[in-house]
Amino acid sequence: MATLYSKGDQGCAVFAVAFGVAAGSLIGCVDVFDGANVQVDFSEGTQLPATAAGETAGAQPWADTYFTFYAIDNVYKLDENGAPELDDDGRRIVTRSYVFALDSFEIRRAVNLSSPCFIELEESRFPGLHSTRYLERLGDDTGIEDPFNAPDDAAPGDVIDMLGAQVRIDSMSKLQGQVKALTSLSQTFEYPEPGTVCAGEGGFDDTLIPPADCIDDASNAVRIAVCKALWAENEDFYEGNDKVLTLPHNGSWRGVVTGTNPINQGFLSGSSFFVDRVLTSIDALTVNWQFKDRDQDGDPDYPADFPDELKSPVGVIYLRGDAELDTRGVINVPMFNPEEPNIRAEAAIFANLGVDDVHF
Repeated sequence: MATLYSKGDQGCAVFAVAFGVAAGSLIGCVDVFDGANVQVDFSEGTQLPATAAGETAGAQPWADTYFTFYAIDNVYKLDENGAPELDDDGRRIVTRSYVFALDSFEIRRAVNLSSPCFIELEESRFPGLHSTRYLERLGDDTGIEDPFNAPDDAAPGDVIDMLGAQVRIDSMSKLQGQVKALTSLSQTFEYPEPGTVCAGEGGFDDTLIPPADCIDDASNAVRIAVCKALWAENEDFYEGNDKVLTLPHNGSWRGVVTGTNPINQGFLSGSSFFVDRVLTSIDALTVNWQFKDRDQDGDPDYPADFPDELKSPVGVIYLRGDAELDTRGVINVPMFNPEEPNIRAEAAIFANLGVDDVHF
């Protein structure tokens, strides 16, 4: 998350700390954060980018794109008395606009079962195992094929674990299909092609991620080592975690598109962004989509068939809305897609956290 702190004044606090019968005091100083917090609820109609070139429809962003928040600060035409002039519809006349980026993000599936690094971590029973193979490996270890018809000598704990694993495997596909996450942005990284054989087989290469169907301990050890090395080199690349959605294996979780948790039918919504600008004077907010710059030449990687008239340094508008000042200094921005009314968002902007003693 783009949380930046100012180099200005410091705020200090004194804390009383008790150690047995003695008491001491600690003075803690923190940098004042003079930025803003943008909280956004994206409607259920908010789309993932297309999965392949040429498959986009309607307002859906093209494949290989990401999103950026832009704040707009307008300059208005004034009359001789310094008051804003209005057009025939009663709206202020804009003479020019200043646009600046607040933060960029991706909207991805909360988990990706086809990812070669959708794996179990060290605290799991089978570290490095591809998570989609958890039930299979647990069955191999316990000798239980059907927990409802387990062998007489099966340990009760193993039967319970098998039942839980069945529920988890079923939930994985539902999470992938129904939950859309807002995540950190990775412009360039994609996983390399996995290997083709398991550890101990001819031609095995321990620099490659073993295939998901390699569930032995040796293959699992290589898989977790290679995946964690790739994550360390690409900290913004998002790899989801079906156990705790808000704690992904890699990258950052910014929030979730409005929807339903398929595991417990609970309500899901809300995302939050901290930015290092004070936003008290903004007039509008947009969410634009833009192509990634995979070759890192400074320009978006436009497909050959992308219309020239849509090419722009700030991308294509996906959502836009005018700022409305509400109670206690909160700026509300209802945003809408210009083509499809079911694609919308509601933003609440706490514009200056450096002087906000009400909300934070």
